[in-house]
Amino acid sequence: MAPSARVTVIVVTWNGRAHLGPCLDALSRQTLTDFDVILVDNGSTDGSAEFVSQHFPSVRVIRNARNLGFAAANNIGIRASDTPYVATLNNDTIAESTWLEALVRVAESRPELGSVASKMVFAHDPTTINSCGIAIDPAAIAWDLWGGYPAAAVDQPRTVFGPCAGAALYRRAMLDEVGLFDEDFFAYLEDVDLAWRARLRGWDSVLAPDAIVHHAHAGTLGEGSPTKRFLLARNKVWTIAKCAPFAQLLRWLPLMLIYDAGAASFGVIHGRDWASVRGRLAGLRGIGRALDKRRAIQARRSVSWARLRPLFAPLAPPWDVPRRYRHLVAPPRSVGPPDHRGRPAALRDRMRQPLLDAAGLALRSSGKRASQGEPRVVVLRPDHLGDVLLSRPALQLLRDSLPPNAVTTVVGPWSAAALEGTALRVVTFAFPAFTRAPKPNALAPYATLLALATRLRAERFDAALVLRPDHWWGALAVALAGIPVRVGHRTPGTAPFLTHAVSDGDGEHAADTAHRAALALLAALGREASACPDRHVTVTYAPRPASARAADAWLAREAIDADRFIVVHPGAGADVKLWPAKRWAALFAALPDPAIVGLTAGPGEETLREQVRLQCPRQLHVAPRLDWDGLAALYARARLVIGVDSGPLHLAAAVGTPTVRLYGPTDPRWYGPRGQGTAHEAIRSELPCAPCGDLDHPPCGFRFDAPCMASISVEAVARAADALFRLRASASGPFR
Repeated sequence: MAPSARVTVIVVTWNGRAHLGPCLDALSRQTLTDFDVILVDNGSTDGSAEFVSQHFPSVRVIRNARNLGFAAANNIGIRASDTPYVATLNNDTIAESTWLEALVRVAESRPELGSVASKMVFAHDPTTINSCGIAIDPAAIAWDLWGGYPAAAVDQPRTVFGPCAGAALYRRAMLDEVGLFDEDFFAYLEDVDLAWRARLRGWDSVLAPDAIVHHAHAGTLGEGSPTKRFLLARNKVWTIAKCAPFAQLLRWLPLMLIYDAGAASFGVIHGRDWASVRGRLAGLRGIGRALDKRRAIQARRSVSWARLRPLFAPLAPPWDVPRRYRHLVAPPRSVGPPDHRGRPAALRDRMRQPLLDAAGLALRSSGKRASQGEPRVVVLRPDHLGDVLLSRPALQLLRDSLPPNAVTTVVGPWSAAALEGTALRVVTFAFPAFTRAPKPNALAPYATLLALATRLRAERFDAALVLRPDHWWGALAVALAGIPVRVGHRTPGTAPFLTHAVSDGDGEHAADTAHRAALALLAALGREASACPDRHVTVTYAPRPASARAADAWLAREAIDADRFIVVHPGAGADVKLWPAKRWAALFAALPDPAIVGLTAGPGEETLREQVRLQCPRQLHVAPRLDWDGLAALYARARLVIGVDSGPLHLAAAVGTPTVRLYGPTDPRWYGPRGQGTAHEAIRSELPCAPCGDLDHPPCGFRFDAPCMASISVEAVARAADALFRLRASASGPFR
């Protein structure tokens, strides 16, 4: 026994002698040495206890006369120990030598941590994750976090709902406060129940990515065994009954029941899975005892549902739930007609489509021309800065092909700067769903739609162009406004409201799609387009002279040689597109030695920029707060700009500066570099699920630290940056 041990590792076994040798051997090689090991034998008949006593005499063995289950056996081990931390470890695991040290290091960094999750990989395939803790959705469906994703994609701590008890560290103070595993569970979901109770009391939990354990998954009962299915079904009922706050039940209980009934029916019909049905019935029979426990748990709850809600993953459509348990990376199964970027239509969209079709029939009349003279055109472009910037060639085409002041462009106030220098009439309107602010109520977007339609009707436009392909909201607004010529893309939501629908190009760039839509509008009006290419248009932007002078002045104050200047812009409009600050710091260390590195950030991105700066091993030059035009001027003076797929990276390409940009959920075919220069590198995730195209509700359920972004290696980005940096050095003349 270790003197003054900090940790007790508890290994529960039941006829698992074949696993015990490798498991305990690995524990004997841990870099952290002040720990004890307790083996709790659950009535094994294969000589497990004798084997351990003979070959591992330092391990304390507790023998149970019969199999009491995983929960009760671990509780026996916990009660037999007195260390500040307790680690639970499955007998079918092999912990890497730094496993325990990594867990304790993370736990001691924050006193509010009640538990720490390990990074469990498959024993037969260590490159693939088995579990990084518990993920759970509002319907109380729990699964292994990141199960099936590449192990290399997980390299930083992150908040998790709780740890998988197959390899977890628990703080004894937390266990003393919230209680141990529920022994009525026997096995399975006892860790979910404990994690939920800890969360209700305000304890936090994180993943320690360096705490790696190799796991022979389901090595005891077997994956999908009737016993396991019975226990999972029964224990889920009890977990919900005990732990779900009333506010959660009030909103989600109907869906919990629907999902559960659907899962049980599917199992019976397709797999004759009566074990799950028996488990649910057993859960209902024992609901009274669970409700008794609930009263005590909820009475001591100190955290509201509003604070817990962000810890829950998005609810998936019922047909996508089984994907969470396949433990392999595969493209999400299509669940409906794809939208314009090829991703499956969401359940909400498919339910809304019949209503849109009916509204389109009612508004089919094309109306009359507002005037017999020159046509007046309105263009709706509700997106953010980068998307509007990519639309500049299309808008310039309309400006050049129609009389002066004939084109009015309606954009969000957040993106008007992208149209500086176009000589267009620009009107701002706060489009719902693009403000990145919560809706005041469910009817607010429709009231706003009527307000826009009223404004458009008052202006008596002759034609409208809806530039965002899936913007049914805008297409409905121009139809309600009675605009006779309505052009947009032939997507399910917008097509019912259009008089001229443009088909999507397969793999076409967003700038080309917008340009082709503008050509279709001109054709509908019987107008000739000004001379211009109809594909592979170039996006350009010229900063104002005042911004250029300000950029030169800042470079001079910072004593920056522009020929060695690399700018990094780590931010993006969507959290799912972000690369971790730790990765940026590692990239800075790998950049060419002559490089001088600067950091830029947009509104709301200052915190991320500061995190990157603090972790950087080299000197950084943090740019002052700049507007859109100021960013353009600074990027125009840089040798290279690096960042994720975002508006600022499109801007860098538009001013003619080479870029290296990272693509996870977005498609470089749609959002790739389209600027003046040809030297650009798009580094994309190699996961089969990328790009999913969904920035709000990605199929993987991760809006932060998405697997697709985490799978992009620092080495790949560094190689691309080094190649472009040296290409400029070897080029003769300006690199544009």
